[in-house]
Amino acid sequence: MFYTAICDDEALYAAKAKELLDKVLDEKGITHRTDCFSSTDELQAAMRKCDYSLLLLDIVMDRRTGLEFASELRRAGSRVNIVFMTSSAEFALEAYEVYPLTYLTKPVDPIKLRRAVQMCLEKMEKQPGIVINDRKNGQVMIEYDNILYLESQKHDIVIYMRD
Repeated sequence: MFYTAICDDEALYAAKAKELLDKVLDEKGITHRTDCFSSTDELQAAMRKCDYSLLLLDIVMDRRTGLEFASELRRAGSRVNIVFMTSSAEFALEAYEVYPLTYLTKPVDPIKLRRAVQMCLEKMEKQPGIVINDRKNGQVMIEYDNILYLESQKHDIVIYMRD
């Protein structure tokens, strides 16, 4: 399962981005779920329960910007794929300090979003790890760095991971 999150305080832009993103992933035949959030606080709470593969973050938002949130994620060691989307190009240089996949201006161009998704998928393929078939979540990618040890229990393999 490919989990994506869109964080934008403008519901219209978030809905359009979700529509475009879902279309791209459907065309690629990728099983996915896209969640939308109107604040970085909502997204942060959801990230405690879901391991997102891709975040589409608006930069200019109330309280905490997408750029501030991305900086916090990187300082905490997160390697989640980030695509910034905003109506202004003025933050582009600053945004690249947190290593996003790309920076898109609103309204989001479907071709550029398709390229961003492709970059994300290619990056994930190159990450050292294994893909397992999880009974609850379908196919899941686990990075080797997150595995503590494996244990065999009858016909199952239990993977113990870092929190």
